[in-house]
Amino acid sequence: MKCRFDYHLLFIILLIAPVIKAQYTPSDRALIKTTSIRQYDNEIIKRYLTSANEQQTTAALLAISNSGDTSWISNILNLSPVKDYRRDIVFCLSQLGPSTKSTEYLLQLLARSSSPYEIRGILSALGNTGDSAVLRNIIGMTFEGKALSILNFYSRGIKSPESEAIIVSEILSDDDSVSLAAMFAANRMGLSARLHATFVKIFNYEISAGRYNSEKTYYCLVSFRRAKKAPYSVSEAKVRNAKFNFNQRVEFARTLPFLREKDSLDEVYTDLLLDKNPNVAISAASSLADLKNNDGGVIKGLYPLLREIILEPSLNEDVRGNIFTGIISMFPDSSVILRKECKSKISKKYYLKSFGIAKLILPMEQQELLNLADDGSSTEKIEVITALASNRNEWKKIFDYDKELLNLISNDPEPAIISVFFESIDSAFIAENSAAVAKAIIDFFGANKDNYETSSAYPQLLKTLESISAADHGEAIRILKSSSKVSPESIAPLKPGIKAPELKSFEMFDKFIDRAFTYSSARILTTKGEIRFKLLPQYAPLTVGNFIWLTESGFYNGVKFHRVVPGFVIQSGDTSGTGWYGPGYQIISEFSYLPFTEGTAGIASNGPDTEGSQWFFMQKDFPHLNGRYTAWGQCSESIEVIRNITESDAVLRIVLEK
Repeated sequence: MKCRFDYHLLFIILLIAPVIKAQYTPSDRALIKTTSIRQYDNEIIKRYLTSANEQQTTAALLAISNSGDTSWISNILNLSPVKDYRRDIVFCLSQLGPSTKSTEYLLQLLARSSSPYEIRGILSALGNTGDSAVLRNIIGMTFEGKALSILNFYSRGIKSPESEAIIVSEILSDDDSVSLAAMFAANRMGLSARLHATFVKIFNYEISAGRYNSEKTYYCLVSFRRAKKAPYSVSEAKVRNAKFNFNQRVEFARTLPFLREKDSLDEVYTDLLLDKNPNVAISAASSLADLKNNDGGVIKGLYPLLREIILEPSLNEDVRGNIFTGIISMFPDSSVILRKECKSKISKKYYLKSFGIAKLILPMEQQELLNLADDGSSTEKIEVITALASNRNEWKKIFDYDKELLNLISNDPEPAIISVFFESIDSAFIAENSAAVAKAIIDFFGANKDNYETSSAYPQLLKTLESISAADHGEAIRILKSSSKVSPESIAPLKPGIKAPELKSFEMFDKFIDRAFTYSSARILTTKGEIRFKLLPQYAPLTVGNFIWLTESGFYNGVKFHRVVPGFVIQSGDTSGTGWYGPGYQIISEFSYLPFTEGTAGIASNGPDTEGSQWFFMQKDFPHLNGRYTAWGQCSESIEVIRNITESDAVLRIVLEK
């Protein structure tokens, strides 16, 4: 199961100050169970929804919001007006998606609202329920705070030529909350010359006022990186870097290749590559790849500096590896020499990555890669296949790349490996070797139909079979229909109507729910220190119970942080360290209105109801995850540890606390 982040945008703005209050409680076992098996018992939900107990009603609204069942909308809109369920109702309607009834209700609620914060939340929800006529209506309104609504419409393919003018106006708003929302929306929707100029104006104003670490400064830096155009010189950059905080430095480092002038760029890179926070240094190292198409003189000037830094004994393993691959990107002709010099000093992961960047490969290196593709670890095989695929044309001059790897994979059909291979396989090879390819895929389905971990590969494999023949595609569907274990989301995008699975997590419901409300917090002991955080079973009882169950079994002990995106997330929970695997079963998504802010614990997935053991912590606020991923914990005491973890770190053990 390859857990990833889906960047489809969905924004839910809380209608009141974000206060954590109970939704689910231990006594709501029946409601939680009918939600967890996705076979909603209407009697149970109706009893909760119409209860005089406010907590039970809000719990029902949370359950319905995850159901996708729009038939409940009428019942929701008939709730007693005496009690204030507006936040919960607005979230629920927004999650249920486009609906005329929902839109009419939200517009009526908007007309009665006077709080700017509440108005913005309703406008945002309308972006998920309304049509193009509603967008035109909103654009004509005098309210501020329309940017996220416009963004939600935009993510659904509903656009207006007047949107940009409104976003520019809101970026320049005196209300910081309005301005920040508009800046976020602009960065997600794309940057025109007009928007870029607006960000430059805001940035210069913030810097002149000494607000180096404001959120506005951060979003400006994001925009400069996205536009590949930074409005400052090296001398200005050097001064500002010393004043930026962690998140600003991460984004600032990514803008270095795009400075308006690059003389003495080595001085700024020295500061950032040796930054006390390894994720800042990694961001600077990763940006080196963007220099390869810039001025050759600048690149040559950096070469001796980078060679010196990479040999620094105290350098973080991942910083060193990213500098190494950055040098390879800038100086591909020196790749053979660099690999020879640095092989003993860098981890194998980065050594193997370099083969996907540079085209010069010695015969002995060729054989080394083929040996690893045959009998290396899962991580090594994935890196080798990815590297070979990125240089397929060069390898074809040496040997029949696709056929050789197909033979290796057919003899050892490890799920992660076959997934990576078929994502990169050459279409011409498929056409020429259709029988062998079809047999390999069908054999794979037959051997893995009841294996949860392989399900994320199914869409790609089915697409490949569909390009070969309808008969082969049909045979694969027949095999998958016989599975009682695999999530239908793995198949539904290509073949609707596959029967609902009997997931193992259904059988484990009692084990999870018995534990969900037992502990209040946890401490994750890592190689970088301790992450202490609160558990939130009132919003995600199955997720919390699953985490506790796995922790009690020692599942997470020694597991690596296999994915770290500086300034975004740290992710762990896959015992293979590849990001492709989980606990051997899947649990449901438990979306709520909790926002994904710095320190929030989320659960990784490959689509709705495909969660397992992989979890992540946020290094920064990212609203586009709201309502799309399960938030199940919150850390406020260990942010520095979260900021400093890299992919060479690991979980030592986890301690649960009552």
